[in-house]
Amino acid sequence: MQKIKIALCDKDKFYCERFAAYMMNHKAQEIELNIYSTIEQFTGDEKMGNFDLVIAGRGFEEFSSDVNIMYLSDLCGNQAAEEAMWEKDTIPQKKIVTKYQPMEQLLHEIYVQAGMTKREPVGVQVATHGKVIGVVSPECHEMQELFSVMHAVNLGREQKVLYFNFLEFSGFRELFGQTGNFDFTDVVLKLRSGELTTEYFWNCVYEMSGISVILPFENPENIRQIGRQEWEQFIDFMEQNTDFEVLVVDFGVSMPELADCMSRCDELLLIGREGYFYECRDKHFYEWLEKTGHQAVAEKIHKVNVPYTAKNIHGGGNVIEQLQWSEFGDFVRRWKEIMDE
Repeated sequence: MQKIKIALCDKDKFYCERFAAYMMNHKAQEIELNIYSTIEQFTGDEKMGNFDLVIAGRGFEEFSSDVNIMYLSDLCGNQAAEEAMWEKDTIPQKKIVTKYQPMEQLLHEIYVQAGMTKREPVGVQVATHGKVIGVVSPECHEMQELFSVMHAVNLGREQKVLYFNFLEFSGFRELFGQTGNFDFTDVVLKLRSGELTTEYFWNCVYEMSGISVILPFENPENIRQIGRQEWEQFIDFMEQNTDFEVLVVDFGVSMPELADCMSRCDELLLIGREGYFYECRDKHFYEWLEKTGHQAVAEKIHKVNVPYTAKNIHGGGNVIEQLQWSEFGDFVRRWKEIMDE
C-alpha cells in the first residue's frame, strides 16, 4: 500500500504524542508520520520536499513553503472554518482546521488535503462485486439504524465496509458526532451530471469506528428523488471505482422504487419485533412484494426481531461505545455469529 507521507509540526509535545499514538495504533499501514518541534528541525530535514502534507500547529502559525500545508487552530468549531470546498470543487491551498475535534474527523481533512486517491491501495482490483446488505423495517423499528451501524462496525473488523442510509430524520449526525460538509446530496448531484470522480467521491466519505460512512441527506425530501436509476448508478460506480467489500444501507419505506432498489442487494435484513401487531405489518410488506412481482426480493430476507429500545441512549458520549458494551451490542454480535455459522 502506498502510504501518505505527513509531517506534524507542533511545539505541543502532549498533542504530538497523542497524535502519533493514534496513527501508530490505527493508521500505521496508511500513513508515514514524521514529527518536528521546531522550524529549524523541519527545514533542515532532507525529507521536507517529499511530504504529501505538512500539518502546522503551535509555533508554526507563520510557516509557509511550496509544500501542501494544513494549519491547526486552537479555536473550536466554526471559528476555524474556511470557505466550503464544495463551493469551488477544488482543494484549497491553505486549509485551517481546529485541532479540537475527533481524530476520525481530522483524518478526513488530512485525506482530502493530501489527495484522496492516496487512500486507494496500489494494485487493488476495484472492478469487482462487493456484497450489498440492505436493511429495512416495515414496522419502522426505532433500532433499525442503530442495528445497521453496529452490524457494519462488527463487519468492519474483518472487511472494508461502507455504511449509508436513506432514512428520514435519522439523526445520524447528532447520534454519531459527524460534522462533515458533504453528504449524499453531493454524491447524487455529481452522479446525475455524470461528473462523479473518485477524488470527489472520497471527499464525501468519512471514517467512524473502523468503517467508512456517507452522511445522509439533511433534507428528507431529497430521499423521494432517489429511485432505481440513481441507485444502480451508485452501485455501479462503487464496484468500478472502489474496493469496498461490503456496503450496508438502511432503506426508508417511503423511498421511490424501493423494491427495485432492494432487488440489487445480495442480502436483506428485515428489522422487527415479535407479536401479532408487528406480524400483520410484515405480512402486508411481503404481500406488496409479491403483488409487484418482486418475490425474488422476499427470498433474500432474513427477519431480525430486535427486542430493544433506544430509551437508554444518552448524549454527550460515544454512542457506538455505549451500544458496544450494552445488551443490545451483545445481541448484534450474537446475531452475526449465528449468521456466520
